[in-house]
Amino acid sequence: MKVLFDANYPKYLVNALQLVHQLDTKELFAISYWQKEQQTSEDSVVFIFDRSKKGLDITTLKCYEAGYKVFAFKLPAKEKIDLFNFSLTVLNIWPKVLETVTDKQKPFIYTYRYGGRKLKKVVE
Repeated sequence: MKVLFDANYPKYLVNALQLVHQLDTKELFAISYWQKEQQTSEDSVVFIFDRSKKGLDITTLKCYEAGYKVFAFKLPAKEKIDLFNFSLTVLNIWPKVLETVTDKQKPFIYTYRYGGRKLKKVVE
């Protein structure tokens, strides 16, 4: 399964996840940065930022419509990102992410916030 991260995600976070998954002998997940021109596949997961105040950003919805499984980090438009806390949040929810993507075959949208321990199902 391809796990793709938006370019806004910290390089060191993506590198750390790549290193952890190199220990997986089954090689179930390929982690990389997302190129907008990449072809979608049913087994692609994308991590993006969603800065809309209410509801979902158009980018989040377009990714879902294109067939991606979407995890969107909800960050208010005017709030600056704290990369350390953000990275800790992603690492904290990572086991739930892996469980969710292996259980669900169809596209979906889940959101999460700073310090979140839960994923919020928005669309499935």
